[in-house]
Amino acid sequence: MKKLFLNFSYANGLLSGNISTILDFIRGLSAILVLMEHLSSRLFVGYGNVENPTFFIKFLYRN
Repeated sequence: MKKLFLNFSYANGLLSGNISTILDFIRGLSAILVLMEHLSSRLFVGYGNVENPTFFIKFLYRN
């Protein structure tokens, strides 16, 4: 049990510094990307429904 506690104290030490800030940044960036994906699915029609796609539309809908 003592070894397990030592492992948790090591993890807490890592999360108290810059690592925590980096993880928060990654979480925030991920949330923004998910939000953008949800908005794009509500605002844009499927590529199959686009008539005469221009270069910009093809670029926008690239996979």
